[in-house]
Amino acid sequence: MTLITPTDKPTGALIGSARTALRPPPRPGIAEKWFVFIAMCTYAMNLPTDWFVVSTLEETAGNESTGPLASIVFLAFAGIAFLIVLPRFEVIIHIARRAVFLGLLACWLVLTTVWSADPPTTLRRSFGVFLTVFFAFYLVARFERPELLRLAAYASAATVWINLAFVFGLPSFAVNPQTGILDGTTWNRNSLGQLVVLCALQLVLYAAMKPTSRIWIVPTIGAALFLLLGTESKTSLASAVLLSGLLVIFQLFRARKTLFGAVAFSMGGASVIAIMFATANLPAITDILDRDITLSGRTKLWDELLPVIGHHPILGQGYSAFWRGWFSPAHDIWLADNWFPPSAHNATLDYLLELGIIGLGLVLAYFFTAVVWATYDIRDNPGAAGTWPLAMLAYQLMFSVTESGVIARNFAFLLLSVLVASVSISRAETLGRTAARHRDAEREQAAVTKSGDPTT
Repeated sequence: MTLITPTDKPTGALIGSARTALRPPPRPGIAEKWFVFIAMCTYAMNLPTDWFVVSTLEETAGNESTGPLASIVFLAFAGIAFLIVLPRFEVIIHIARRAVFLGLLACWLVLTTVWSADPPTTLRRSFGVFLTVFFAFYLVARFERPELLRLAAYASAATVWINLAFVFGLPSFAVNPQTGILDGTTWNRNSLGQLVVLCALQLVLYAAMKPTSRIWIVPTIGAALFLLLGTESKTSLASAVLLSGLLVIFQLFRARKTLFGAVAFSMGGASVIAIMFATANLPAITDILDRDITLSGRTKLWDELLPVIGHHPILGQGYSAFWRGWFSPAHDIWLADNWFPPSAHNATLDYLLELGIIGLGLVLAYFFTAVVWATYDIRDNPGAAGTWPLAMLAYQLMFSVTESGVIARNFAFLLLSVLVASVSISRAETLGRTAARHRDAEREQAAVTKSGDPTT
């Protein structure tokens, strides 16, 4: 991926020298790559001090460390990234202009602090998301996409093996003593299920990009599958199966004229199937899942939340401010549901509750724009690096139906932000080249006309 110089010159004329003009010298060295690897591992698993925290609830609110030490560490990551790109900070501004909806969403999360039901929590967590987006812009400015996929695969492998080590070496911290269900270094089994699917996705794509790596990726994916089955999270397992099918479809239709239709139909169809798993309207599905007709009470919860959304429909109640336990806006919901839900188990409802219609609009704008750009990208860039953006957007879609989405300070949203910015830049670059060709053709035609060529 290359970057376009943010100047007043015609876009197409700057393509050739964009990389050398914008990318801060020197090129990333081994120290910077280690820094990114450590940062990715931390985004995936939080701080090592959180690995030894035992949750007594099967359901807890996410997998995000909220202590002051975590805030300092992630702020340090962003600070180091800022110092690295400072000599050419205009590149960050340029990326933000291209990925405009993502940047606006990050700013909106911080802005909800003003009317939040829990301003300290909203400010802390929304600023964490803002720093995540900034760190993603830094990665796009400094690294090519294949190198980022390699680093993401390494961080994913480390995450899988560390969780497996905890399961066998420190089971008191990684296995629920009552049920025997695995939760690894995360807060709960659902968080581990989402994380393992995410890691497996990075490993599969990297194995496709670099076949020689399969000697260590295949056993790592086997370990990831063991962890996924150990969580007994049927929604995560179903999402993994659907993602696998989507990857096959994306590759089959990549070079065909029906690519856009195939992407729309397959992602829409996968969403419908995921909703069926979530609502379990068909008895046959409930029998397969061994769940009740409302899938652990989700549909009852969704019905109860619809009137609550109407209390603050435009602005919401503030990012991460609704599900704060007793005496929070979720107090009445907890009284009605004795399983104490930590979220709406549906990203759309959670966004409406916390970010309002405006926030949901920004989420949809960034997502659908990114899907269109990523579809162009997979067509123009064969291989795993070209498939990566669309695959990650499909991952976000799958875990937005029955879970609270991925917009948080975590590994999934970091990678999504990287790829949304990446495809936005790539698409702008392609449009610039097309515009330049048209201008060149017009100049040639004008020159021929001016010379009085009789053929004209």
